[in-house]
Amino acid sequence: KSKGRSGLGFSSSSSNHSSSSSAPPGARKGGYNDNIQLSAAAHYNNREDTHRRLDSDSDTLQQKNFNNWVKAMLIASAVRPMYSILDLACGKGGDLPKWAKQEIGHYVGVDIAYKSITDAIQRYNGQQNRAGCNFPAIWCAGNFCKSNFFQELEKVEKGVRFDAVSCQFAIHYSWTSEQDARTALKNAARRLKPGGLFVGTTTDANVLVKKLQDAPGLNFGNSLYSVEFLPKKGVAAADFDKTFSDHSPFGIRYRFYLKDAVDDCEEVSLETCRRDQV
Repeated sequence: KSKGRSGLGFSSSSSNHSSSSSAPPGARKGGYNDNIQLSAAAHYNNREDTHRRLDSDSDTLQQKNFNNWVKAMLIASAVRPMYSILDLACGKGGDLPKWAKQEIGHYVGVDIAYKSITDAIQRYNGQQNRAGCNFPAIWCAGNFCKSNFFQELEKVEKGVRFDAVSCQFAIHYSWTSEQDARTALKNAARRLKPGGLFVGTTTDANVLVKKLQDAPGLNFGNSLYSVEFLPKKGVAAADFDKTFSDHSPFGIRYRFYLKDAVDDCEEVSLETCRRDQV
């Protein structure tokens, strides 16, 4: 069963918390957000769980299937039976069957969006659980990009170390600043067992920049998706440097839309960094 303890841990059977559709403090939709992580939390708190409703008529079903295949292959290559897993940015629990297939021994799911956590718990306790999620699970609402993350995690899972830490399609949210990037990577590594692995997926910044440079303005896309790069505060769109020649690899922001999945959510481009930068 899933279980909850004091602090940020909770389960559908032990919590009476109610979700809210309002944005967290400091988050706003549109324009330039001072706190992109809270903006992402607001987006996913307000988004209905459509994971089990996409059918063959969905225009983005094949793209979703491809993303799931990539994650499944990556997880299968790194995870062994009875592994303990820390899943950062676990979302609404769509990857639970992938972990179940590897017959893991213990799972901790973390997400910044409280509503996503409650949806994940429902999935774990419902049909997906009956389909094979036999591992014990603990859930935690928290921001893995911040220095107090493990202090909060200790309240629900004290002293545990993990065989693998996973972060699927979310590590780029830490690239808002060098400090957040360093903190996120430190948080991912500090509870790994000796020889433990980090597994993750993210967008290819090189492809994004190439498409931006080929576009007449700061946006590109088609009927299924759109990307709009956002100038820094005080910088006019006409002065946006598409070569990023004098730009830090951190804090390169864009707004992203994907049909049936992402509604105009602000993201961060994960530029390649030298090892000594992070």
